[in-house]
Amino acid sequence: MTEKTTERKRKVCCWLWHVFDALDENKNGLVDKQQLRIITAHIGNSLGVNNSSLVANRLAEYFKDSPDSINFTDYYDFISSQKFIEGDLIDMKKFEDVSWMLCSKKYKGRELESFHLNDVYKLWQIFNILVEPDVFPISIDREEFEILLEKMVTAMGKKWKQAQFDELYKDKQFLKFTELLSALECDYGRLMDKMVLQMAVKDVHDECVREVEKKGMIKKKGHMIKSWKERWFVLMQDSITYYTDRSEQEAKGQIVLTPLWKVELIDDGKYKNMFRLYKDEKSTNEKTSYEFSASDRRERQEWVSAINLVLKRLQVEDCSMILQGAQERQQERIKIRNQQKEVEEKQRQKDEEIELMKKRLEEKEREAEEEAEKRKKMDEEETARREKMAKDKELLEEQMAALLLEHEKTMNQAEAAAEMRRKRELEEEKRRQDDLEELKKREEELNDMKGAVEEAERRAKEEAEKRHLKELEEEEKQSILKEEKEKQAQELARIQTERAEAEKKLEQEQELRKQKEEEEMRKTNEYLEELKRKEEQLNEVRLGMEDAEKRAQMEEEQKLAEQRRREELELLNKDLEDLLQSEKQAKRDEEIVRAVQARLLDEESEKREQLERLKEEQEKMLKEERERRENLEQRSEELEIQRLEQARVLEEERMKLEDLEEKRIDADNKLKEAMVKLSAAEKNSEEKRRKREELNRPIGLARPIQPRARPLTCHRGEGVFTPKYLDAMEQLYIKQKVDDKPFNNETNGYSTKDGISNCDVPALVINNEEINNVISDSPEK
Repeated sequence: MTEKTTERKRKVCCWLWHVFDALDENKNGLVDKQQLRIITAHIGNSLGVNNSSLVANRLAEYFKDSPDSINFTDYYDFISSQKFIEGDLIDMKKFEDVSWMLCSKKYKGRELESFHLNDVYKLWQIFNILVEPDVFPISIDREEFEILLEKMVTAMGKKWKQAQFDELYKDKQFLKFTELLSALECDYGRLMDKMVLQMAVKDVHDECVREVEKKGMIKKKGHMIKSWKERWFVLMQDSITYYTDRSEQEAKGQIVLTPLWKVELIDDGKYKNMFRLYKDEKSTNEKTSYEFSASDRRERQEWVSAINLVLKRLQVEDCSMILQGAQERQQERIKIRNQQKEVEEKQRQKDEEIELMKKRLEEKEREAEEEAEKRKKMDEEETARREKMAKDKELLEEQMAALLLEHEKTMNQAEAAAEMRRKRELEEEKRRQDDLEELKKREEELNDMKGAVEEAERRAKEEAEKRHLKELEEEEKQSILKEEKEKQAQELARIQTERAEAEKKLEQEQELRKQKEEEEMRKTNEYLEELKRKEEQLNEVRLGMEDAEKRAQMEEEQKLAEQRRREELELLNKDLEDLLQSEKQAKRDEEIVRAVQARLLDEESEKREQLERLKEEQEKMLKEERERRENLEQRSEELEIQRLEQARVLEEERMKLEDLEEKRIDADNKLKEAMVKLSAAEKNSEEKRRKREELNRPIGLARPIQPRARPLTCHRGEGVFTPKYLDAMEQLYIKQKVDDKPFNNETNGYSTKDGISNCDVPALVINNEEINNVISDSPEK
């Protein structure tokens, strides 16, 4: 199974669980079969699956023997067995949208709706990327939850507080999506502006879901019209999309990246800091070269490095650094969990072995306790028997002393009787001697038996000493031997008693023989019968001795069995020691595993520190980007203010222009009025001139005498007014005009150089000295 197929199955399982959880109204992990059948058919029809109705009907048949409600595991096993939505032709984006549509209702009407439903959908997508595999209900690890919350809080513009997080979630290992949403709305995003929350969700969504590598405003050269325009570019893992502005609402185009694309720096042209994105192969259907211009060299290098990084990932078919880090952390957690399971399984097996050995040891201890109780009971019985034997021995000694006295008396009486009746009872005496010999033999046998008993006592003492040196088990044998000894002593006492009785009977018989020989004969016969009976009893005693020997052998066998049990206990003790050694080895192995885990954790912390450093660098870059963005925004605001100011100035100028236009119109009107007045004045002047001419016209003459215009003639004759003289007069005229000297209204009766009549120009007060001075100062022409 490829990684792509595994990832598809994980996503399908995650989305189906969200739908299943939305249908679980009682929160007991069970959903009605009819509801699942309808939902299955709806999902299949939405995705265009041909056999969706057939699979929905099979669901009812598959679970016909089950209760009305089924759990998610059984439902997902059924969907997997039917291969319902595992084909490569299934539109995964549409499946995700259908799943969100079915489960989004449960997120409406929350207590604090700080996020819009579209933002909740983005958070839902981020959560589904970070879920832990094979963990139900669907949830994310505490580590990923912490990283995601830290990203969100940082994107909100707040400072991350580790202590607050540890206090809130110190007892939780896995957390669900509802807990993530509650944490953002109730704990970290409470009373914040919704626009700030929306921007934070968008930034994290771009980073985790869209896998945006870089964003920014750069200039792009047009394709058809070779003009340069600023566009907002978004670099993702498989494409570059550019928009009209940073709101990313209107997309102007998209560049689909493949491993064939390359990026390089080019020389500055119309703009500076230029670079080019091109493809080696020629194609008539698509553009294969793009030219860009960054604001500065640093930004250009950042774009080139980011595009090269994305192209390298396309060559190896790898994901972004953020998702790669999340996958690596997830693999490490799975590896650690598997190691912990193996260690727990080994520990469980060892615990079972130890428990089994403990049970065996308890059984052995219980058997030993029972054996000790038996021994204690036997010791008590042996003590009682010893006490009884001591008492019986004392009685036996007393009886033996009495028997000896009686025996001496009996012997004396027998000897006296023998001497008195020797003659008459020779045969009887002989028979009696035979009986006595027989008795002696029996006494010898008794003495032999007594020696055997003494030998048994000696052996018993030796065995007692051996048992005392070894263990308490040997004392048991000694007690048994002593018991047998006491039994033998009792038998001996009984035999001696019987012998005393026999002797007493013999004495009675002798006494009776004195009286009646017949009674003696009868008593002698009885005595012989008694001897036979005693002989039988002696045989019984021999049999008892044989039984005692057999019992001694049995005791020896018990001793051997006890020794074997002791050896078994020693072997058991040795096994326990081996188990202890194995337990110590297991502990050492566990310490090694813990050391490996600690090393893995250290490596993970190092990787995390590297990621944090990368994150800090990215945050620094992001901060600089934000600063540039703020500067640009501030600059745009300043430009906007300047534009407004210019518009205001233009408006003011326009108003001034309108005022000037009105003034011009008024001036034109006044000019027209002045022209009208001037025309009227000219008419009046003309009328006055005409009247003056009429007054000056001589009466009676054909015509008035008019002076001739002779420029160089005066009353002093011709040639007086030379050009120098006239220029000097003009200069004096201009000077007096500038100096505002008063005019003389008198006329001199001559014309000026310019042909102006002296009637129209007032005469100047000019003397000849001034004129001569001007002529002398002027250079000669």
